[in-house]
Amino acid sequence: MLHPQENQKLNRFQEFKIVWKWFIAGVRWLSIIFFGCLFFLGLYLKLPGKALACLAVIPVVGLFVPRKIQPWIWMTLTVLLISLFAWLYLPEVNSSDWKPYEFQQHLGQLERQFPAAGPNAADLYQQVLDEYGETIFYFRFEDQEEEQTLLEPWDPAEHPRLDFWITALQPAMQKLIEAAAIDQCRFDIPHNLLAEKPQLGRLNQLRGWSRLMMRAASRDLYNGLHEDALMKELAVAGVARHLYQQKTLMDQSTAFQVELLAARALESFIINYSSDPNQLDRIEQTFAAVDPHWARNWPDILAREKLQSKNLMGLFYEVSSGGSIRFSHSAMMALQEGLGYRPKRLFINQQFMNRVAVIGLWLCLPSNPEDLAALIDDRFDHYSLQVQHGSKFQRFSLRYIWVLGLNVQSIVDWLAMQRVGYYWALDGQFQRHQAIEHTLTAFSAMKRFHTREGRWPDRLDELGLDAFALLDPLSNKPFVYRVTESGFQFYSLGANGTDDGGQNDSNAGKDDILIWPRKDALPEENDQ
Repeated sequence: MLHPQENQKLNRFQEFKIVWKWFIAGVRWLSIIFFGCLFFLGLYLKLPGKALACLAVIPVVGLFVPRKIQPWIWMTLTVLLISLFAWLYLPEVNSSDWKPYEFQQHLGQLERQFPAAGPNAADLYQQVLDEYGETIFYFRFEDQEEEQTLLEPWDPAEHPRLDFWITALQPAMQKLIEAAAIDQCRFDIPHNLLAEKPQLGRLNQLRGWSRLMMRAASRDLYNGLHEDALMKELAVAGVARHLYQQKTLMDQSTAFQVELLAARALESFIINYSSDPNQLDRIEQTFAAVDPHWARNWPDILAREKLQSKNLMGLFYEVSSGGSIRFSHSAMMALQEGLGYRPKRLFINQQFMNRVAVIGLWLCLPSNPEDLAALIDDRFDHYSLQVQHGSKFQRFSLRYIWVLGLNVQSIVDWLAMQRVGYYWALDGQFQRHQAIEHTLTAFSAMKRFHTREGRWPDRLDELGLDAFALLDPLSNKPFVYRVTESGFQFYSLGANGTDDGGQNDSNAGKDDILIWPRKDALPEENDQ
């Protein structure tokens, strides 16, 4: 028989066992409920499969695995977690042997598709851009001088500083004229975000040089040097032709800006200064070569955007000198550098946070970067087919990515929608390019008629052009032409297809595009 004190201890022990049993059961069910809720939340947010599997372990084991086996599973998971926690603090070994992963094979495929055979205008362009850099933007214009000297003849005596500056840059402009006459231009393909920075600088400088040559041409027109002015204006059109050949989104956009600048100057040259049929032929031939080749260029543009997106995502992987691939152990630093920022430590214990990032990357991304590349190809092609078939999709800020789901495909979809969405803008640019080409054809024929007959035609059908040449691609209706006391009026009916008398007033619903007489001398862009 037990002593009363021993009996009391035994009762307390039994009570403790019961409490402990209920505590363990409570923790077990709370864990099952908690992680079960997280799992269903993860399903709603479309988390990656590996993340969902981790969340499902506790509910699945707790509900469906026999009780006798469960302790061994919990023990195994505990060992794994301890090992993982220890790995977070292990020192990095041979870190210098690893570098961010790049899809070099994909870049090589693009370069082989567009070989630079023969003279390359990019070499001449680059010589000028490297020599002068951003200095062409340092000139300070006087009041109204910037607008007055771009597309209108100006007197060098009234603008001596500008005259001196342009004269000093004449050798560089001559080299650009030579470059614009070359058939082929191939700049390096901007295959990652780091290469995008020099591309932006190049485009900014070429815009600046194009406007500079227009100012020089306006000075030549004032001095009666019509042929010199025409050479410069045709060279600007040649710059646009070369930019279209680069087949990237930013080059296409800049090409149209430069083309519009050249077209407005050449329209004025045809009407006001040219009476030589040979000059008119050269203008028509030059602009016939300024062809975006829109239908066949879009797949090439898309291929470059795919490559840039692949190399952006490639920053989350590393490759060793031996060809081994792993998730990046310095993803945050690599991302800063890849985005063009100066890499800097973001945390006190940077190595620990890098290792935590590796775990996050493992949960979110495919282990093989080529699998990620295949996903990028698939999603870009998916949205590209949509826009080509006339379908619309909503583009939204990255902060709302959770609408698509918190997974790698959602991020790729967001990237694809942002890039592919430019299709509509480029398609609109192509229609405006066609309108420019038709306008120049009409103006050239009108000037020939004027030189021959001594008057402007009463109607456009007197020019002998086919109906397509007089069709405005923006409205799918003929351009409007009227003879006036001072010359003629020529305009597009705009998107609404209604004749608003050449007026453009969005508040009044009028969207005609007045092409002649010119009311504003400046294209819709800034100098820089």
